[in-house]
Amino acid sequence: MVNTTNDPLPLMFDVLPGREVISQGEPYPDAWVVRSGALLMEVVGLEGHRLALDLLGPGDLVGGPASWMADASVRALVTSGLFAAGPIALRDGLARRARRVAWLACSVAWDRIADRLMTRLDDLGARFGRPVPGGWCFELPLTQEHLAGLTGATRESVNRALTELVATGRVE
Repeated sequence: MVNTTNDPLPLMFDVLPGREVISQGEPYPDAWVVRSGALLMEVVGLEGHRLALDLLGPGDLVGGPASWMADASVRALVTSGLFAAGPIALRDGLARRARRVAWLACSVAWDRIADRLMTRLDDLGARFGRPVPGGWCFELPLTQEHLAGLTGATRESVNRALTELVATGRVE
């Protein structure tokens, strides 16, 4: 969502599925906090390959300081509501984003793919799902390619890990 006029962006607005709000390589248009929904943060490589980095949900920061360039694109997976981030929300959101990136880096270095995937699915369940007996249920349009990016793995490895998790009863 690029503001091509000099009109100020609204303080609160909804984003429809598939709509990009941050474009990789462009200056951040603003900073918002997710009120509702889910947005996918992804990097697009020089050859057009997409790598999902994170899924942003309620309370997460979208964007950043206007003087910074966006290192990833952000688009809505489902209808999502955003509101303007104040200075404290911006500071806390950037710190939370850094912690999540550090978690992924440590997880990629030390954990088996099936364990990384299970941890990420638990995280997504807690943030976007509802509790059900034995775990979480969430309905998001995520592909194995998205899960691969979110766990630092390949789609094929995620497929094998999902097969293992289903066989051991950890995922249904």
